[in-house]
Amino acid sequence: MTGYVHGASRTAADLRKAGRLIHDLRREIAQVTTERDTAETQLRRTAAQRDLLDRHIEEMRQARSERVRALEIATRPDLSRPPVDYSPGAGSHRLALAAAEMGGVGGTEPSEERGTPA
Repeated sequence: MTGYVHGASRTAADLRKAGRLIHDLRREIAQVTTERDTAETQLRRTAAQRDLLDRHIEEMRQARSERVRALEIATRPDLSRPPVDYSPGAGSHRLALAAAEMGGVGGTEPSEERGTPA
C-alpha cells in the first residue's frame, strides 16, 4: 500500500500545483481584463476628444469664413459714389467740396473763389 500512499500524495501535490496555476491564471485573466477595459475606456475618451476637436476646428473655419465674408461686404466699394482720389492735394479739394455742400465756409462758394459763374 505504500505505492498507493505515495501515488496519492503525489496526486495531492499535483492537485495543489494545478490549483495554484488555476489561481494564477484567473488572477492574470482578471488583470488583463481590467487592462483591456481601461484601454477601451481610454480609446473611447480619445475618440470623443478627437470628435470635439474636429467640431471645434469646423466651427473656427466657419467663423473665419463669416469674418472674411463680412470684410468683403464691408470693403466693397459703393458704386453709386465716384471713386476716391488719393493723389496728393486731393484731400484739400474734397474738403472744399464738402464745405460747399454744407453751405460754404466764410460765405463764399467754391465757384466764386475760382471766379467762375455758378
